Amino acid sequence: MIEEDIKEAISGFENVAKLEQKKGKWGFKALKKLTKLYLQTGEKQKVVEKFKQLMEYTKSAVTANYAEKGLDSVLDNVGMNKDVALAEELYSAALSALQAQKNERAWFRTNLKLGKLLFDSREFGKLSKVFSFFFFLELKRIDKKN
Repeated sequence: MIEEDIKEAISGFENVAKLEQKKGKWGFKALKKLTKLYLQTGEKQKVVEKFKQLMEYTKSAVTANYAEKGLDSVLDNVGMNKDVALAEELYSAALSALQAQKNERAWFRTNLKLGKLLFDSREFGKLSKVFSFFFFLELKRIDKKN
C-alpha cells in the first residue's frame, strides 16, 4: 500500500513539474519533493537527476532564501540516508551551482554541512580537504584586505 502511494505521489509531482511552463515556486516544490521521494525508493539516478533540475531553479525561479531552505531540506534527508557517495555527488552539484551563482552564504553553509556529514561518516581524509579549502579562502580574504 505504501509503495503504491509513493508511486502515485511521484506521478503527481512529476505532472506538476511538467505542467509548469515557466520555472517558478511550484516546480521548485515539486522537484524538491520528487528528490526526497526518489531517495525514499532508493532510485539514486533519479535522485541525482531531480536534484540537478532543482538546482536550476535556484538561479532565478525562487528567492535565494527560499532556495537555501529547500536545498537544506533535501541535503538533510540525503545525510540521514547514510549513502555517503550519493551525498557527496549531490553536495558537489549544489556547491558548484551555488559558487556559479555567487551565493557565498549558502555555499559556505553547504560546505559546513558537508564537513559535518564527512565527520559523522568518519571520512577524515575528505574532511581535511574541506577544511584546507576554507583555510585557503580565509587567507585569500585576509590578503585582499592588506
